[in-house]
Amino acid sequence: MLQGHSLFGQGLGTFQWTFPAYEQLDPDIPAKYAHNDYLQALAEVGWAGIILLAWAFIAFWRVAAQNLRRSADPLARGVGVATMGILVASALQEITDFSLYIPGVAVLFFVLLGLNLRAGTIGTNDEVKFSDRQPA
Repeated sequence: MLQGHSLFGQGLGTFQWTFPAYEQLDPDIPAKYAHNDYLQALAEVGWAGIILLAWAFIAFWRVAAQNLRRSADPLARGVGVATMGILVASALQEITDFSLYIPGVAVLFFVLLGLNLRAGTIGTNDEVKFSDRQPA
């Protein structure tokens, strides 16, 4: 599937329509997804997309590690640990499964990544806390 489309792939979400042309067997039910998300992503978005996905993984991992090391807030540290755990778990699971195509799993995954980004900004901006306000 990569021949002629290795740089940018064949298009996001096109696996189920392009794979039957490369399938060796004649199944009664055509495959909609590859059972390896990395190979499916490589076929759909090519090496450029894989590089962007790797960059996003590294960026989220770095923010989680910063939350874990630098934050004095235990909630931010906990979100950092949870994010590191979900990144490792999903990276391993996507080798043999396509769990991020299940809407509930994907929503929870991206909500935790969003919480991780927000936890990284706690205490870094000039927010006025309720305890710092002077009585009127």
